[in-house]
Amino acid sequence: MAKIRQGFVSNSSSSSFVLAGIQIKQDSIDNDTLENLYEKDFSVRFPGEDGAPEKCYLIGTELASFDDDDYSEGSHFSLQEVLDAINKAKTAVPLKEEEYIATGLFTGTRVC
Repeated sequence: MAKIRQGFVSNSSSSSFVLAGIQIKQDSIDNDTLENLYEKDFSVRFPGEDGAPEKCYLIGTELASFDDDDYSEGSHFSLQEVLDAINKAKTAVPLKEEEYIATGLFTGTRVC
């Protein structure tokens, strides 16, 4: 006898990422600055979506991304490359140092 699944079934997929950059409060940035970030090829993760915490943006350089069916044999980024990506994000979103919630490497999963 076959089993029948009852309830919600999803066909959605997800993607995991590694991002070097900054985490800031949602109200620390305006729409014009966000638009500017896209034009400069920054990766922006929106509050409560795309792997970002509630009420916070993640902004920086995406170092790696993996879909459900992908696997990685590994990547290498020097410490200097990571620090450069963080500083690039801080330059693009100039705040007082204490206004950055965090700087560094961020990982997460987003729904595609």
